[in-house]
Amino acid sequence: MVFPAADSRGVSIYHTNVLMCIGTDYALLGADMITNAARRDEVITRLQDSGRDLIALTEAQIAQFAGNAIELQGCEGRLH
Repeated sequence: MVFPAADSRGVSIYHTNVLMCIGTDYALLGADMITNAARRDEVITRLQDSGRDLIALTEAQIAQFAGNAIELQGCEGRLH
């Protein structure tokens, strides 16, 4: 999905992984940074419909790179 995103100063978000991480069972999302309300709702709905737990991130958390996360897997499966 393509969507516009910006911080509260209007600075465009340069890469999706700045505000979103999609794991197997969860998704982290800075939804408030998606500037088009209809597209924001669509993104939220699709993530919720995927069965993942949706974890909302604030702009402050995004600034601390909380959206830039990955899910890791070791020899014995996913790391928790």
